[in-house]
Amino acid sequence: MRNPWNTVRLGDTVAIAFSGVDKHIIPGERSVRLCNYLDVYRNRRLTKEMRFSEGSATPTEIARFTLRRGDLVITTDSETPDDIAVPALVEDDLDGVVCGYHLALLRPENANVSPRFLLHNLQSDLTKRHFLRTANGVTRFGLGLRAIASLVIPLPPHDEQAAIADILDALDTALERTRVAVERARELRTSLIQRLLVYGVRGEKQRRSAAGFIPRSWSCAPLGEFIEDGPTNGVYRPESDYAPHGMPIVRIDDFEDGRMKNIDRLRRAVVPPSVQTRYALTRDDVLINRVNSLSHIGKATLVPSLQEPTIFESNMMRVRCGPHLLPEFLNTVLCSNIARKHWLARAKPAVNQASINQRDVCELPIPIPPAEEQNEIIRILSVVEKQIDSLDHARAGQDQLKRSLLHDLLTGRVRVGEATKMDAS
Repeated sequence: MRNPWNTVRLGDTVAIAFSGVDKHIIPGERSVRLCNYLDVYRNRRLTKEMRFSEGSATPTEIARFTLRRGDLVITTDSETPDDIAVPALVEDDLDGVVCGYHLALLRPENANVSPRFLLHNLQSDLTKRHFLRTANGVTRFGLGLRAIASLVIPLPPHDEQAAIADILDALDTALERTRVAVERARELRTSLIQRLLVYGVRGEKQRRSAAGFIPRSWSCAPLGEFIEDGPTNGVYRPESDYAPHGMPIVRIDDFEDGRMKNIDRLRRAVVPPSVQTRYALTRDDVLINRVNSLSHIGKATLVPSLQEPTIFESNMMRVRCGPHLLPEFLNTVLCSNIARKHWLARAKPAVNQASINQRDVCELPIPIPPAEEQNEIIRILSVVEKQIDSLDHARAGQDQLKRSLLHDLLTGRVRVGEATKMDAS
């Protein structure tokens, strides 16, 4: 039987530095490129091919925070605890690129720790639980030096670290390919929606309308003329009402791009029967987000078949269509530039967010093809939807495999030779 691995505190293997270099360009400072929060949040690896924003820094900041090959960068604060300590590995010497604000730079000082191995450690569930326990804050969560330095990581032999990293890197490559495929399929769906709403399924000539150019044979009218019920604002429930034995409640994070996600993992809230009745959702209801950041205001989804009674929260509106507008077609229009331009023109700014109201929804111009053409457009788009569903399913499986392997490999439950056999099978 092999000897058990040693463990080490992260603070004993890396130098930890918190950057204060923000996005403002200050006269008299040197020009730099800035690695910011989103660069790290969206990329597991930082390379010289990436485009970084312009910024400025002092000579001391440049000396301390210029990114070198083998560095790791993590996010240090966020409005949600799941988004702290998101890591990225610097794969190239990035001359002129400086670690920015809301990030911590981890520079390995111990030759016995592989940066690639450390990257995967920082993505494990054990690491996430440690940072959830040690983060500061109530409405915004942050990591201090002690929280980062006190993380305990396993320290297998260097060759085993490399082998573990090779396996997990291969999974990351597969995940990235699937992510790109999903992104392309969604871009195809967006382009197809725009073309179908301008030319229809027969490619006919256009006419100008309140919704922009639409097929000549189509009509156009405000959404309010086709609503049978609503718009109805959802219900606010305080955090104290949320409990595992409550009723499922749809929140704004539960849908995007016109599609519901996590329908079987909705949060639950305890509510009285009157609330259950008034805010109940049924299949083919359409939900429209009414309060959000300007980039997400008006996002919508079509409610699928539900396994149990479900309600919706206050920052969205429920719309039920009459007989002349199919809910699937309305959802298509809500995912188009027609709706996007309307929401941007009507949005009321507030602190860090914007809002639309029921009148804005009722006055949204809707291009209306005959019912059979609405159905044909829905059928055409469903082909792309199935492709996206298939890719999302594949990505979920890859995510689950990586989480399982992360746990098994980083705890020594499965050693490298065994994992290679599993991967081959």
